[in-house]
Amino acid sequence: MDESDQGDSYLLAGKLPCPKSDCSSSNAYHIYSNGWGHCFSCDSNIPEDVEQTNREVAPMQQGLIPKGEHVYMNKRKLDASTCVLWDYTKSDYKGTAVQVANYKDKKGQTIAQKIRFPNKDFLFLGDTKNIPLYGQWLWPSGGKMVTIVEGELDALSASQAQGNKWPTVSLSHGCASAVKQVRSNIEWLLTFDRVNIMFDMDSCGQEAARKVAELFPPRKAHIARLPQKDASDMLQRGLGAEIVTAMWGAEPYSPAGIVSGAQLRKRLEDRPEIQSYAWPDFMEGMNQKSYGIRLGELDVFTSGTGMGKTTLIKQFQHHFMQTTDLNQALIHLEEPLEDTAEGIIGIHIGKRLNLPDVREFVPDEDYWQGFDDTFGAVDDKGNSRLNVYDAFGSLDETDLYNKVRYFATGLDCKVIWIDHLSILVSDLGQDSQDERRAIDSIMHNLKMLTQELGIYIGLISHLKKAPQGRSFEEGYVPSSDDLRGSGSIKQLSNNVYAISRNQQEENDTQRNTSLLTVLKCRYTGRTGPADYLLFDEATGRMVQGLAPDAPVIHGASSFN
Repeated sequence: MDESDQGDSYLLAGKLPCPKSDCSSSNAYHIYSNGWGHCFSCDSNIPEDVEQTNREVAPMQQGLIPKGEHVYMNKRKLDASTCVLWDYTKSDYKGTAVQVANYKDKKGQTIAQKIRFPNKDFLFLGDTKNIPLYGQWLWPSGGKMVTIVEGELDALSASQAQGNKWPTVSLSHGCASAVKQVRSNIEWLLTFDRVNIMFDMDSCGQEAARKVAELFPPRKAHIARLPQKDASDMLQRGLGAEIVTAMWGAEPYSPAGIVSGAQLRKRLEDRPEIQSYAWPDFMEGMNQKSYGIRLGELDVFTSGTGMGKTTLIKQFQHHFMQTTDLNQALIHLEEPLEDTAEGIIGIHIGKRLNLPDVREFVPDEDYWQGFDDTFGAVDDKGNSRLNVYDAFGSLDETDLYNKVRYFATGLDCKVIWIDHLSILVSDLGQDSQDERRAIDSIMHNLKMLTQELGIYIGLISHLKKAPQGRSFEEGYVPSSDDLRGSGSIKQLSNNVYAISRNQQEENDTQRNTSLLTVLKCRYTGRTGPADYLLFDEATGRMVQGLAPDAPVIHGASSFN
C-alpha cells in the first residue's frame, strides 16, 4: 500500500512514529481519513480511530474549508507521495474548485490555508498573523541543511527533486514579505547548520534573497541560483537533477564587495583573457602607453575648441571598423548624422567631402562604394557594423542610457562613441553645482554600463577656461584638472587623452600638427606626450607628424 492506494482519502497526520514495536521509524507513519494508517518504513497498514485522530491531531480552525482530497499534479510532474506528504489538496470554495496548501503548527494541526484559484489568484484563510513557513511542521528539530523557496509549488518541486529527504520550506506571500516572515521564524531556521535561499531568478527574488541572507550570521546563509525561473518550472522541464545541484552548490552569502579567497580563485579561473584593440599604426606612442582600447572601459578625449577632437574620433571609428569585427554606435550631438556619415566616408576614400569644391569632383560610384564599405557593412547576424543616432542636440540623460543599452543589446554594438558630454548638461544654464551633479551622475552610469554590458565607451569632454595667461589655442597642454564640470570625469574614466596644437602658428605644417598626450592610463600607468599627428588637408586624415622645431608647449614636457 502506498499513497496512491488511499483513493479519495486525505492525510490527517504525517511524519509520526510507527506504532509497531518492531519498527524503529520515528517519522514514517501517516494517518488517512479512510481510517487507516500506513508506515512507509515497515510497509504496515494499521486501522485508526479517525474521529479521535481528527480531534487530537488535526482539528480545523475556525474559518477554514474542508481540505478535501489530495491533488496529484501530473502536468507539474509532482508525484502522489509528494502531495500527500505536504498535504497539498483540492477542495471547493464557494462553488469554485481550488487547490489548498495547508499550513500547520508544530503539532501538525492546520492553522491556515492558502487557496489557489484556477486563474492563479490567491486567498488566505485562518490564522495568518504569525504564519510559519510552509512545510515547517515536517522538520521540527533542525538538521544539516534547509532550503527556503518562494512558493508552495516550488517547495513541493524542490523537495521531490531530492527524494523528499532534505528539509525544504516556502514563503507564504512570496518575495514581498520574505524578510518579515523569515525574521519571525529565524529561531527555527537557526537550528540548521546551513540555510539555502533559493528564490525566483527575477529581480524581486534575487533582491529578497540578498536581504534575507543578511539576517543570518556569517556563512550560515547560502544563495542558490537556478538556470530557470524557479524550482517548479525546472521540474516541469525535467531538470530535477539541476535543482539538487543548485541546492548543494549554493555559495555562502557575502555582503556586496566582500569576496572570499575561494571565490576570488574561481573568478580568476573563469576570467576571460583581456583583449586590447590597437590604435592606428602611425600612433606608436599611444599604443606603447595604453595598448589601445578594451571592452569594459570608459575613455575620455578632450581639447580646446577647434583642435580636431571630432575629426580624430571619426578616424578612430573608421579604423576600428576596418581592423576589428566590433560593431560601433556613433552618437554625435553637435552635427547632423549626414555630416557624421560623410566624415567617415571621406576618411575611407581619402576625400574631404565636406568641402563643396571636393564633393562635386567625386564620382558617384566612388561615393556610394565608400558608403557600402562603411555604413553599408553588416555582421553575420545582419546588424550594421556602424550605427548612427539621429539626435542633433536633443538627447537627455535618460535617453542616453536607453540608447546605449539598445545599441549594446539590440544591435550588438561593442564600441560606442559619444560626442560630447557638455551638451548633455547644457540646459542647466549657469548653475555650476547642478552641472557637476549631473556630470557625476552621467559618468557613474556610463561607467556602470561599460561593466554591465561589456562595452567600450569613448566620450568627448570639453575643457573649462584655461588658466590666466594661458591659451589652449596657442598650444597650452591641458591637465586632467582642466576638464570641465566635475572631478568624476577624471576619477571614473579608465583613460584620459588630450589634444593640443598652436592654432596661431604661421607655418602651415606646424599649425596643423597636434600633440596627443596621455593624461591618465589606468591599464598601464604610463602618461605623458605620446604622438604628434599631422592633419592632411588633401585627404582629411590624421597622419604621423613630426615635433615642431619650436613647439609652444607650456603644460607638458617634451618627448624623452
